[in-house]
Amino acid sequence: MKVFVYKTDIESPQQLHQVGELLNIHSRIYSWSVDVENKDRVLRVEADDSMHDEAIFTLVHAGGFRCEVLPV
Repeated sequence: MKVFVYKTDIESPQQLHQVGELLNIHSRIYSWSVDVENKDRVLRVEADDSMHDEAIFTLVHAGGFRCEVLPV
């Protein structure tokens, strides 16, 4: 399993729901969360070993949000 951590611009419950619909349907993503209390709106994704940043970027961007890698 891999853990990915990103800075995002996801802020509201509605936005969480919107990005969640995209992340939840991906079979290689086991779990995810967004800390909207953190100034970086940290998205944490647990996924299988074959997952990569580009796939997560694509999903988040498809929802209309920005994300950038944060060091773990």
